[in-house]
This record gives sequence, C-alpha cells and structure tokens, in this order.
Amino acid sequence: MKESPIISNLISTFEAHRNPTYAAKMKAYMKGRYDFYGINQPLRKTLAKPFLKQLLDNPDIRPSDVIHALWEQPHRELLYVCLEYVALAHKRWTPDILEDFEYMLTHHAWWDTVDLIASNLVGMYFKKWYDADYQRIGVWNNSDNLWLNRTAIIFQLKYKDKTNLEILFATIETHRQSKEFFHQKAIGWALRELAKTKPQLVFDYVQYTELMPLSKREALKHF
Repeated sequence: MKESPIISNLISTFEAHRNPTYAAKMKAYMKGRYDFYGINQPLRKTLAKPFLKQLLDNPDIRPSDVIHALWEQPHRELLYVCLEYVALAHKRWTPDILEDFEYMLTHHAWWDTVDLIASNLVGMYFKKWYDADYQRIGVWNNSDNLWLNRTAIIFQLKYKDKTNLEILFATIETHRQSKEFFHQKAIGWALRELAKTKPQLVFDYVQYTELMPLSKREALKHF
C-alpha cells in the first residue's frame, strides 16, 4: 500500500506540534536512543484520535499497512500511535500478523514499545487464537534477542488464572540466572502478576528456586 493520506496528515500534524524543550527531555529519558517531537501523552492522544478513527473506518487499510508505514518513522510518538491503532484494529488481525509483531520487536525496540507489544498485542494474539502453535514463543525465548526473550516471559501478564504455567516457568528457567536487568525485571514482573491469582504457588516457587535478587524482590513485592 502506498502511504495513506491519513498517515501523511497525521505526520504533518505531529510535525506542527513540535516542542523542542520537551523533545530533549524525552530523548534524555530514553538514554538518547530515539528522537521525539516533544508531544506529551495527553496531547498525543488528542491529536491522534481523529486519525485513528479514519484508519479504523477505512476497510481497505490493514494493520500491517499501518505498521510498515509508521514503524520506520524516526519520532517515537508515531510508534506509540501505531501501537494504539493495531490494538484497536484487532478484529482485522489475521494469524500471520504475528510476523509483524516480531518485526516490531526486533526493529527500533526498547522497553517502551516492547512491553506494550508483549502484553497488549502478543498477549491478545494468543487469546484470539488460543489453539495457536506456541512454538514461536519457544523460539523467541531461546533467541539471542533480548526483546524477544522479554516478550516470551511477559506476554501472559494479563492472563491471570488463564496463564499457561508450563510456558511461563519454561521461559523463566531459561533466563533466571541472567545478569541482564531486563530479564530479571521481566521474571519478577511476570511472577508478581501471577501472584494476584496464585499467591501460594508464586511464594513457594520463589522460595525454592534460585532466582536473581531483583527477580525475587519484584515477585514478592506485594506479599
């Protein structure tokens, strides 16, 4: 698909609302990794709302089209709009959208996008196709890519008592001795969420499993 006029107008609108002062602060918060327009979240949502409606109202536009139009944009706010659109457009997903999610997780990836993709998109994907092949999660878990690993650990954050424990504990086992902050934090986060529905299971698991200190602290935060 050629770039939609809707996308072009969205970009032009964001360009017109640049705030260099905020942009510098936002870039610094992200360790200088990415550029920003300097549009804060409330304004971003207000500006994006009519464009999201137009994209959703146009049946010829697919989520994959929007992903590939916005994900290579240099300003982070446009990636956030992309994530919001893809979640809203979940009724248009097809099973092969998992390929797009993997693309997003491995391009311009940092915690700010990865955590939303993992819990809001990948998590929703496996709820929609509950009989889908979880082999991809295993591949991500054993990948050399940190963000694929993190997604494999946390994609079930919103599953509560529907959490597939075999998958969760397998992903934790792979990375429980990792010195990587984002592995340790993900493990603690996943266990903390599971504890909301299975507190004794999590408490016992943490007591009898050799986890890194950060993972333990995060897992038991609400005990």
